[in-house]
Amino acid sequence: MHNNTNAMSLNDAATGERFVVQIIPPKGIVVPGMLSEEIVAINGLETMLRVPETIKQPAVGHERIFKASWIPDSSIPFNLVMNLNFSGKLGNEMEIYNMWMGWANRIYNKTTGATSLKRDYVGTVIIEQHNKAGYVWRRTELSTVIIDEITGLDEAAVESQEPMQLTVNLIAEKFETFPKQ
Repeated sequence: MHNNTNAMSLNDAATGERFVVQIIPPKGIVVPGMLSEEIVAINGLETMLRVPETIKQPAVGHERIFKASWIPDSSIPFNLVMNLNFSGKLGNEMEIYNMWMGWANRIYNKTTGATSLKRDYVGTVIIEQHNKAGYVWRRTELSTVIIDEITGLDEAAVESQEPMQLTVNLIAEKFETFPKQ
C-alpha cells in the first residue's frame, strides 16, 4: 500500500509523511492488487522506542535504583487508518475491507465460532519511511502481527457516497528497524 505517490519524483519536494506499507497477511488471505492513497495514517510506532523501566528496590537504610535489563511488555500496538469509498467512481474498495475481515475471522469467526492456531492468523507489515528527497531513510519490519480490532465502519458506510474511515488496530510481537538505531 502506498500513500500519495502521484507527484513523487526527485525534482518534487516530498513531505516527511511519505511512506510505503507492505502487508503480508497469513496464507490464504488475498491482498487486492496495488492499493494507493487509502492509508492516511500510521499511529503507534513510537512505542517501538521504549527503554527499560527504572526499578526501585528498597534496601536496609537506603533505596537502590537501577534500569531493568528487560522491557516487561514488548508487544507493539499500532494502527493503520484508511479512507475507503464503497460506492461512487472508485467504489471497488470492498475488497480491502474483505481482506481485513478475512484476516480477523481467522482469529475468531463470530458467525461460525471457529478459531485457528496462531500460525494461521499472524502476518507481517513492512513500513518504509521516505525523506524529502524521496529516498528510504527507515525501514521497519513488524513480524508476528495479529489484528486486535477493526473499527469505523457500519452498514451506513456501504451506502454512503463519501469515503469512510476504517481503522485497523494491530499488535506486533517483534520488530526490526533498518538502519539499526
